[in-house]
Amino acid sequence: MSLPKPWSSMLRPWAWRACTLPGGRRLGQGIYGLGLAALARARRTPGWPVVSEHQVGCANLPARMARAHYFGKLSFLETDVLFANPPRPSVLARWRAEAPDDAGFAMIAPQIITHPQHGKGAQHHGGSRVVLTAAEVGQTGHLRATDVVRRAVDSLIEAAAALRATAVVFRTPPTFTPSSTNREVLRTFFAEIAAADRFGAVARIWEPQGLWDPHTAAVLAAELGVIFAGDPLASDPVAAPPELWASLPTDGVYFRLSGLGHARRSFPELELESLAETVVRYRRAWVVFSNVDAFADARRFAAMLDVADATIE
Repeated sequence: MSLPKPWSSMLRPWAWRACTLPGGRRLGQGIYGLGLAALARARRTPGWPVVSEHQVGCANLPARMARAHYFGKLSFLETDVLFANPPRPSVLARWRAEAPDDAGFAMIAPQIITHPQHGKGAQHHGGSRVVLTAAEVGQTGHLRATDVVRRAVDSLIEAAAALRATAVVFRTPPTFTPSSTNREVLRTFFAEIAAADRFGAVARIWEPQGLWDPHTAAVLAAELGVIFAGDPLASDPVAAPPELWASLPTDGVYFRLSGLGHARRSFPELELESLAETVVRYRRAWVVFSNVDAFADARRFAAMLDVADATIE
């Protein structure tokens, strides 16, 4: 997504300080120096997306926390319940019924789709125990166009419908390298096996791990009609500087924050403020916390984002 011009005239280092959080605490200075006032003017520029959809939550429920308590504080949850041992759709339907109507869910795709399996063994699909043969094990992972992967995608679509998920995340492992062969695999997978019309309104997210350059991966994701996922707070600031994450060629992003490289259990305030400044530049954004203090950090960030969105609107 290109920025409206002239962007340089919109820089206002003091704009963040004009925003106050509940309790009287003020937002600090973001690292980009763009500011909410500048973003507000930019959003009034023709061609800039006005309607925004931002969801903030955790990766899985915090330990010993009931879903009712969680959804009383946050309205979005990413779950990896499908990754290893998917439950029956009836279980997911019950989870959906127990959540508020406006609650959003994202689901991590089963590992049989993305991660090559090793050795003969049992796989679980839709609550059923299926034993893979040695030949079938060789058909797993890396988004391969095989019958095993196709069946797993069918089960994923059924599960997403039962939970009324807003997004499904295909997390490819580091062994799925940025080769020309794997780029073609991605094109085939998202055009045929996991095509947009099969998922309807459910957003398809691709989270490449390993050696993929964030900007290159985001460009490819846009070409494929899917949303790129990455961790802007764990990236090498030289290879992927902060401003790169604020100008990806897309109107939607999925930021999954792992906390890797942080000695503290939670993210510093300044980093979250700068992240909020990045997120409001995109029409659609999912922000998922998976660090130690994920629940507390997600609530802090959701409050910041509420202030930012309200200021821009």
